[in-house]
Amino acid sequence: MSEDWFWKTEPKKVIAMLDEKRNIDKEKSKLNAYYVACMMVGKNPDEKDNGTAGIDYPVTEDMLKGFF
Repeated sequence: MSEDWFWKTEPKKVIAMLDEKRNIDKEKSKLNAYYVACMMVGKNPDEKDNGTAGIDYPVTEDMLKGFF
């Protein structure tokens, strides 16, 4: 391996590693924010969330009966 090859490839590897570290830190931050938000509203973050009616799945007529 030549020195020329080293300087052509090594900075790209370092930049890719830094980008990957940044993405991992961003995901950790999102998970931490989700955990804190769950704790503040009294929800267990480990329980499976079925979603929100009207956002994650359609609202049925039976769900709307109590509003009118």
